This record gives sequence, structure tokens and C-alpha cells, in this order.
Amino acid sequence: VEEVDVGEDEKRTIVSGLAAYYSSPSLLIGKSVIVLCNLKPISLRGIKSNGMLLAASSHHHHHQKKEEGGEMKEGEKKEEGEEGEGGGGAKRVEVVEPPNNAKPGDRIWFDGIENETETK
Repeated sequence: VEEVDVGEDEKRTIVSGLAAYYSSPSLLIGKSVIVLCNLKPISLRGIKSNGMLLAASSHHHHHQKKEEGGEMKEGEKKEEGEEGEGGGGAKRVEVVEPPNNAKPGDRIWFDGIENETETK
């Protein structure tokens, strides 16, 4: 569960499920993230979630190699029974970071996607 500043009067509570991919929650503190804010609030695990963190996973949820020494990298979680070499794989999930100059509350558009408010 994260408390995220999206440029509003109060921070938003977001239930993301990212804790399984980070060895310490402190690795997300102060990190810039992209939040989908135009979603209807929903209760997840008994907590009202007011948005969704945009994250990406590795191709087919497999990570090609571990760090030297066999340690898992940040954002990686061992998945039993995943297809691939050895029958298991490391699923890597990371938050998608906004452009460097973005501030909390800024809207972000992606190239090739029309901005709905500009077309009306």
C-alpha cells in the first residue's frame, strides 16, 4: 500500500502489490511514478485504492540473468513453475518513471495517442 502525491490536496492511497518485487519499501519512497487517476476507487484487501501505479514487467515475466552471486535484483521475484529454462524464472516488475521534468499532478501523454480533451 502506497501513499502517493498526485498534486492534489491530499495524497492518494494506492494498493499496488509492488511490495513483492522490492526488498524494502523504502526503495519506492521519493521515487517519481506514473499514476492512473481516472479510475473508480476499489477495495483491494480491505483497503480503498484510489488509482493505479503504472508498472512494466520483463518479457514473458522472465528475467534473463541474475546478478553475480545468484542474488535477485531489485524488482525481481522468483516464480515457481514459470515456463522457461529450468522450469522457473524470475519475474521482474518495475514502476514506470515519468519524464525528469514532471511534477506531481502533471498530465502525461504518449506519442501517437490523441489527447481526448484537445479533440473536444
